[in-house]
Amino acid sequence: MKRAVLLIAGLIFCFSCYAQDYKWGFGFYGEFKVAGVTDNSFGLQAMYDLDSHSSLQGQVFGRKNFVGVGVDYLYSLFNKKKNNFNVFLGAGIEENFYWSTEDDGILKPERNANYFSGAGQLGVSYAFPDVRLSLYSSYKAKYDTKADKIEPNYITIGVRYHLW
Repeated sequence: MKRAVLLIAGLIFCFSCYAQDYKWGFGFYGEFKVAGVTDNSFGLQAMYDLDSHSSLQGQVFGRKNFVGVGVDYLYSLFNKKKNNFNVFLGAGIEENFYWSTEDDGILKPERNANYFSGAGQLGVSYAFPDVRLSLYSSYKAKYDTKADKIEPNYITIGVRYHLW
């Protein structure tokens, strides 16, 4: 019992340290589909903090013959200026583009394969203010407007460096 109390007190102490005091962050983004066809994508992202609880995040990601561009609104449950650890909820939109490669090796847009989707996510993040880095991961569900289906099976991970 005493160990459990000490462990909980230690975690609360770690999570209550003062966090970042800068608005812009840039980093790497990975998105993994955990069920069905393996559609893993990687890319770059930027984040701008609107206030101590909300932020905007944009990302460009892709893989062979695919590029996605998205923007998310994220709401952090804890004050980012007072806590390094945070839990966030988000909603966003993205546009997805597919290309086909013919025998000549030239990428050609497939008009029927491009689609718009909406996404919701729930995640956690942790900031390391001394080195201006933050790590995050989230569970994401997407709604494909073209196929009219929900795909609740994406995991995202990322690392972000905070500049200003």
